[in-house]
Amino acid sequence: MSDEPVSTAEITRALRSVRPASYRIEAAPNGPALALVMNASPSGRRNAADRIVRLLGEHGLGLDVPDPVDALTAETVSFAVVRLP
Repeated sequence: MSDEPVSTAEITRALRSVRPASYRIEAAPNGPALALVMNASPSGRRNAADRIVRLLGEHGLGLDVPDPVDALTAETVSFAVVRLP
């Protein structure tokens, strides 16, 4: 992974096709973090999480958790956004 920190603008650009009310970007000690905050059925949250993870990946970004789709689906806490190797 690159040591260059991820910017909030990069995340916003990657997720420009996702409704902003469905996620939250927070400042964290090691850079920005993202949480899925939409109220939806479990399958709706999973679809949104899958889309977010896919869009981040298309821009060389990812979440710093072993299974990001499951993590976003199950939790409303934020996860660090990192550059993919």
